[in-house]
Amino acid sequence: MKKAELVLVPSPGIGHLASMMELAKLLVDRDDRVSITVIIIRLALDSKISRYTESLTASSKSTRIQFIDLPSDKTNTSNDHPSKFVTSLIESEKPHVKEFVSKLITQSELNPNPPRLACFVLDMFCTGMIDVANEFGVPSYIYFTSSAAFLGFQFHMQDLHDKQEVDLTELKDVDAEFEIPTLVNPLPVKVFPSVMLSKDTLPVVLYH
Repeated sequence: MKKAELVLVPSPGIGHLASMMELAKLLVDRDDRVSITVIIIRLALDSKISRYTESLTASSKSTRIQFIDLPSDKTNTSNDHPSKFVTSLIESEKPHVKEFVSKLITQSELNPNPPRLACFVLDMFCTGMIDVANEFGVPSYIYFTSSAAFLGFQFHMQDLHDKQEVDLTELKDVDAEFEIPTLVNPLPVKVFPSVMLSKDTLPVVLYH
């Protein structure tokens, strides 16, 4: 069968990159037809990313994972919450990602048995890149870096907001518990993640 090239796009930050890299290593270990390009969108002065990718390259036994670095000089100079800034950063990098993937395809076509571009695997905060995958005519898959239980919590909150028209930000000072399908015990509002109760960050979470 033909070889397949996967494009992985983690959101900026070492935590999300490290989690997605574990997925990348699993995929190449399980199928020798798979090669992966990880497009790294970094924030200015983020030296942790460079050290991490250099250590991976030095220690990796696989030559089927490569990194494309999109260095950025953009910093959050406004008073926006970091989640809002990252969302706008991802949007601004879409043309660059498209350019690099186009080059990747052109270069691979020079090989006698070139891999086909199979899909994009996108971080949970990189949903804007679905548009880029659509332009190449390939599917997108969202990689959720938290647990399945927390994903269920987010879906439940989305349902409350979209279908039951609950203003989640008004729950901030409510002494109540919610039955979440993916959790064994009721969850008190007082331990909800703050991003779900803030008027600044809730729209970002719901958007993605």
